[in-house]
Amino acid sequence: MNLTQQLFSKLPHSTQLTIANRLLDYNILHRLPLFRMFFHTLESFGADRDEMMLALENARNFNGSFHRSWHDLGRNLFREAQEHEEEGDPYTAKDKYLRSAIYHLVADWPLERGPLKRRNYELALEAFESFKRFHIPQIQKVDLPFPRGKLKANLRLPEGIDKPCPAVVIFQGNDSVKEFMVFVEDYALERGIATLSVDQPGFGESGMTGNLLDSERAARLCIGSAFRFMTQHPSIDHEAVGAFGFSFGGFTSLYSAGLSDKVHAVATIGAPMHLRNVYKNLSVMMKQRTFQWSGCSTDQEVYAMLQNMDVANVVSRIKCPAYIIHGEEDEVVDRKEARSICRAIQGKTTLEFVPGADHTCSVHLDELLPRVFDWMGEQLRSKA
Repeated sequence: MNLTQQLFSKLPHSTQLTIANRLLDYNILHRLPLFRMFFHTLESFGADRDEMMLALENARNFNGSFHRSWHDLGRNLFREAQEHEEEGDPYTAKDKYLRSAIYHLVADWPLERGPLKRRNYELALEAFESFKRFHIPQIQKVDLPFPRGKLKANLRLPEGIDKPCPAVVIFQGNDSVKEFMVFVEDYALERGIATLSVDQPGFGESGMTGNLLDSERAARLCIGSAFRFMTQHPSIDHEAVGAFGFSFGGFTSLYSAGLSDKVHAVATIGAPMHLRNVYKNLSVMMKQRTFQWSGCSTDQEVYAMLQNMDVANVVSRIKCPAYIIHGEEDEVVDRKEARSICRAIQGKTTLEFVPGADHTCSVHLDELLPRVFDWMGEQLRSKA
């Protein structure tokens, strides 16, 4: 993390929001490293840069107009997609449905829990449901049991499988949800690997059912439910299931591999190990996302929640192969976190620092993800 980011994160929350609103009003927010990363990542997921720049240009603050600008862009694209579908152009319709879903999910970022947030997410799901009618292999929504509400996940199986296949459970980062993972899933499916993208408690559609990721127990229950589902599915080789995630999703993947002997390979991009140390340097915008999925309202509450979620001791139990990727210019998680992870893991570990890459390695994903899932396929098939 660079010095500017560290100093900014130490300002009072109200001051950070004032500065962010001013940068947004002047239409220069996208020049900041953290927002450049978000834009590049969204482009990888399927967003259009010109459309995103237009949405930012129409946004003046995070208190209302940011949501309205992205919401309007998403709704306009949804209507255009319907017209293309009616005219017999499913390819254009498919792309616009996906972008509509993405922009509604971006519109969701500054919203607090409540009716507006729920309605916004419902619109995102409506667009995504329309998109997935055209996307192959099929995207199947599944419900996983959880004490409060349900965990929502998207299951996809490779086409033409005639025997149980390897699989990977994908967990999302702090600013992401399962619908963003289609781009990632496709790389795995092309290599004959099934995928299960899970909204963790408090995230996305899972959070809409009333649960929260508010304790170490909630994390354990989520992990147990996801891997139990995969190892009981008739089309999945239960001896060949791995875990993958970006950032906080990488943390959950590592936690999974340390807790469960059902995880036979783990790969991460930008994963933290010491959550409390990483959290204290987050900007207020990223902290607000943490408040949403955890139910916390202050830094002190978050620190208390994370007290029992430090992954160091759990990582030391990992015996499966691990592929740890970290951007050399990561502005969120210090690269020393990656080294700490590798020192702690008992199993064979591959550590890759990506020159010039940011937290999600956003502009390098087209190169990295094929390598990740080639590696994942090799590890999992050797277990079969």
